[in-house]
Amino acid sequence: MKWSKEAWRKVAVVEHRILRALEEGPKSVPELAEALKLSPEEVLLAVSGLLRSKKIEPQPKSRRERFFRYGLKETSEKVRGLEK
Repeated sequence: MKWSKEAWRKVAVVEHRILRALEEGPKSVPELAEALKLSPEEVLLAVSGLLRSKKIEPQPKSRRERFFRYGLKETSEKVRGLEK
């Protein structure tokens, strides 16, 4: 399937919104979908792109949790306390 420029733009906007939402802490796909008023499918597509680009990472999951939660990937600047 070939995607239009508009479709790619929408994915980029959703990715940005997800990154902003994850600044508050780790969230699952259903939590992100509810917070951003998007379908879980749209969120999952953007989450998979963010995982591939290593901007987010899955958080440890207990056996009782139903969904994986995703959080922002720690960068070396954040670890060293140099974040702007």
